[in-house]
Amino acid sequence: MEPLVSIIIPLYNSADYITETVQSAINQTWKNIEIIIVDDGSSDNSLSVAKSLESDQVKVFHQANKGASAARNLGLKYAKGDYIQYLDADDLLSQDKIEVQLKSLTGTKDQIAVCPTVYFYNWENPFEKEPVPRELAYLYTTDNTLDFLLNLYGINGSGSMVTIHAWLTPRTIIQDIGIWNKKISVDDDGEYFCRVVLRANGIVFTNSVYNYYRKYKNGNNLANRRSLQAIESTFYALTLKEQHLLNQKADQKIQLTFAQAYFKLAVDCYPKYKALSKTVLEKANQNLERKPKLFIGSKSADFIANHISWKLARKIQFLKEKRR
Repeated sequence: MEPLVSIIIPLYNSADYITETVQSAINQTWKNIEIIIVDDGSSDNSLSVAKSLESDQVKVFHQANKGASAARNLGLKYAKGDYIQYLDADDLLSQDKIEVQLKSLTGTKDQIAVCPTVYFYNWENPFEKEPVPRELAYLYTTDNTLDFLLNLYGINGSGSMVTIHAWLTPRTIIQDIGIWNKKISVDDDGEYFCRVVLRANGIVFTNSVYNYYRKYKNGNNLANRRSLQAIESTFYALTLKEQHLLNQKADQKIQLTFAQAYFKLAVDCYPKYKALSKTVLEKANQNLERKPKLFIGSKSADFIANHISWKLARKIQFLKEKRR
């Protein structure tokens, strides 16, 4: 029997997009799927729109507002699939994404599949766009999952990210690594898939299919929010990811990689959150051998940050932002 794939969609105030997202799931060439929508206490009409999409294949659940991680955990509770596909309520999948990734795994339950991401704005046709070339360098087939993550996290001087929708994961791996961490609001997917990747025995890269990530000019994407809570969450997620890798292998390369990430975060939250910046900087300095090159804005700001003082560069940026 063909394996069942569960597509889990957390839903919060995305009434304008959920129909298109569900349609991209229904249109998959792999037909043995179930779609599980979990409304996370939306204050718009998202729940009623989702309810209008219910069918034998589409199930809708509701919870009080607890965050996307809690919604995904509830979706997992009801999921029956052999493989799990996460999908946010405003994003899309190419039609053969799941089929190609399933076939690439050749029935194995100890490997995961990953594909490129195409970023798009509302006014753009996502299917006419291409992935960012720079990000493709971080996606490849390998059985060395630790090195894959270190490369992604910037061991070679720069890093990248993999969106949540890029992965297709066997349920057996997900059962082993535990639930989503509800304490993390930003980079919850980064911490979760850090555990997934480390648990997997290999990664299979499928470069002919895509996931489509919706961007917003006004910065509505959760990861773009620069509140104190968001930066604290980023810091917490970083510490957890570092520990996950160190639990796998006690290696100075891991500490050096994360020291650079802590330093960049300390720079990013200065001077608006000076106390937090100081805490993060202290964490960075435990293992930082040399300061990484900073890219914080304009050429002049970058020059000041790298050759004079990063604190001065950030103060100038902060004052400019306040005047806007």
